[in-house]
Amino acid sequence: MSFNGSNYTAWKMRVKSRLEVRDLWNIVTLRERPPRRGLIREQEFWRCEKATKAFLLETLTDDLVVSFGVKRYAFVVFEHLEQTYGPKIWGNLVALREQFISLKYTEGDEMAVQLNKLKTLAEKQGRQSKPVDDKEKVCPLL
Repeated sequence: MSFNGSNYTAWKMRVKSRLEVRDLWNIVTLRERPPRRGLIREQEFWRCEKATKAFLLETLTDDLVVSFGVKRYAFVVFEHLEQTYGPKIWGNLVALREQFISLKYTEGDEMAVQLNKLKTLAEKQGRQSKPVDDKEKVCPLL
């Protein structure tokens, strides 16, 4: 089972079933989040997280491993795969567009946080085949 960029739906079904059997699917979907530092479960969570990322990377072709292997966490790898290769849903694109347009700078907020939100929404729209040009990126900051 190797994902090559064209068999996403079948790949996702196989990966989901294998991760569910190993009780790792919740890590990919963020239903299970890291426990607070110092708790006994913390070490076990990170062991499972690393195993999940390793499993995901093992199911990708070499070209995709080079692209996605730099992601730090399993959920980031999976989210990026989903956004890049998953089916494009018009409702998602409209919702992303509305989020982007309604994003406004609030006095007192850190600019880095605002820029990160803006960048993230622009990247998500770009992956949905609706790139955001530079003029649109500047407007929410004014």
